[in-house]
Amino acid sequence: MLLKDAIKTNKGLNLIYSSIDIRSDIGRKLLLNTPFSCDETLLIESYKLIEKCQNYIQKTQKENKYKSISNLLSQLKDVSGTIREIENKNTLDDVSLFLIKEFCLCASKIKALLFDNSSQSNILEDVNFNIPSLDSIIDILDPEHLRLNQFYIYDAYSKELEEKRKILQTLNKDDEKDEASKVYSACLLIEDKVREKLSKELYENIGYLNSTLNALARIDKFFALAVFSLEKEFNLPQINKENKIEYSSLFYYPLEERLKEKGESSQRIDIELSFMPSLIRGANMAGKTIVLKSLFLAQLCAQFGFFVSAKTSSITLVEQVLYSIGDNQNEDKGLSSFASEIIILNDIIKKTNTDKKYLILVDELARTTNPKEGVAMVNGFLSTMKNRKSFSVITTHYNQIEVLCHRLRVKGFVYKQIEEEKLNLEEIQKRIDYSLIEDIEDNAPNEAINIAKLLDVDKDFIKESLKYLK
Repeated sequence: MLLKDAIKTNKGLNLIYSSIDIRSDIGRKLLLNTPFSCDETLLIESYKLIEKCQNYIQKTQKENKYKSISNLLSQLKDVSGTIREIENKNTLDDVSLFLIKEFCLCASKIKALLFDNSSQSNILEDVNFNIPSLDSIIDILDPEHLRLNQFYIYDAYSKELEEKRKILQTLNKDDEKDEASKVYSACLLIEDKVREKLSKELYENIGYLNSTLNALARIDKFFALAVFSLEKEFNLPQINKENKIEYSSLFYYPLEERLKEKGESSQRIDIELSFMPSLIRGANMAGKTIVLKSLFLAQLCAQFGFFVSAKTSSITLVEQVLYSIGDNQNEDKGLSSFASEIIILNDIIKKTNTDKKYLILVDELARTTNPKEGVAMVNGFLSTMKNRKSFSVITTHYNQIEVLCHRLRVKGFVYKQIEEEKLNLEEIQKRIDYSLIEDIEDNAPNEAINIAKLLDVDKDFIKESLKYLK
């Protein structure tokens, strides 16, 4: 799976992608083609590159070097198509020759800023951002050594061309039109030969062009990821082989961004997962789904080679994140929510019946069926997952869960002067403590009725509901 595919189905990841300030088309192409990886070596290399870029940005902050580099990156054109023309030994036209010259001049300026032999720039010496010397290529396209962002067939390319152009300038009279036409045609033929010669010389330097294109795309991608992580408080994940997933101060990025607009911040959570299934209970609105989405997004970020939205993290790499979150109703196939959910759960069970590791996230399992069968299915799924080499997290509001599992509960509402206060939805959400605590009781708190009280729902309705609460 590539990032460009994953952002189509995960809104949180899409928001992160949209927030990463990629400056060039080549950088964006590289970012979008980032694979979801189980290769620890590849991922650690990616993390180190982000760290190196962060160090460079911080240590050259006074000189504001990255701003200059960023501006140059935004001027880069994607010349991959032109490079393919050179590789195919085609003769380039003046526009294509100009694009290569402009690209090389821009790349040389970026190289000069990144590696200027200062102590700060030494941070990047061992990083695979190597831009080769492009002076020989620039000289091919700039025989007058003016280093200007322009290109034409210079007189310096051909003494014969220079002489014929001088002749052409003298043939301006009406009675010399035929002669001028002949000289002009001769100039065009010579110019074509020059273009052919230049294209052959560029072909001999094709390795330098490809290396430069790849290096600049990496520079753009990893500096953009570094800036994003610094600004959004995403941090380096650690990869472990101990079959555990741990986060401290984990947060859900889309929620954090929404709250920032109001001058607020989201509550961080701590969580540990093992192969023993985890069950999270809590009332509706209590943040169970946000926990699942946070775990989902963090795992995706880590395995796409990004930093994650947590203060510290230690993850085990998984083959895939399997999930059932939200309304699974498929109207096109005529399936109900319950039928769609069961099909997804069956697919999860089949996939996890191997030695491969998965992260499984199921929100409110069997919530659309009757409570008796719902409880039975939650127990059944937990029992099935207990024997799998995968991490599974299931949320529910059901009681009577008998299977041995890691039981957690969203702490829930902080009640204060409930009888005196009547709150709206936004105020209620501010009263929720989203932290996870060990759940040692089988009976879930009566928060649904308490929410109704806080919302000033009809008192008779509340009274009648309490009669049937057992």
